[in-house]
Amino acid sequence: MKKKVTKTTQILGGLIILLSISSCVSKKKYNELGQYYENIEVELSKARKEISNLKHELAVKEKLGESQEIPVTTFAFDKIEHNFGAIALGEDYSTTFTVTNTGNQPLVFTSVKGSCTCTVPDFPKEPIAPGDTGVIEVTFTPGMPLGEQTKFVTIMANTQYKTAVISVKAEVRNTAK
Repeated sequence: MKKKVTKTTQILGGLIILLSISSCVSKKKYNELGQYYENIEVELSKARKEISNLKHELAVKEKLGESQEIPVTTFAFDKIEHNFGAIALGEDYSTTFTVTNTGNQPLVFTSVKGSCTCTVPDFPKEPIAPGDTGVIEVTFTPGMPLGEQTKFVTIMANTQYKTAVISVKAEVRNTAK
């Protein structure tokens, strides 16, 4: 039995083909826009990093009174991680990290930040002379969730790599035992 092709069937078939083509074009445009916005995000991230580096250099220059090249130094910690063991939820726990300026230029910390509001560092605001030591005190006030937690402190200074990371960790419980 032959099917009768009507004018309506031909029009519907044409519309389906047109919608399929339109859909492909729309997907292509959508993908192009997605790639465009992704590229913008990458460039924005690069710009933010460059701004952060420039702010860091400016802070070092202001603290040292330098107008030329930033003096680069080295430093070492007595430890890079502290384990509090089993601790109680919501209590304050503090530890210190001793830092020694092992270079031949003053050591300047321009930024010392905890990875969240439960991890608060206190650090030397004045330059540390070559051979001298300073202390970074980290206070950790654990919140939820219970269990193993590790928090980080990111340190920016006038060193070759500009950033260093120290950490504190603990087994957080409802009550310390």
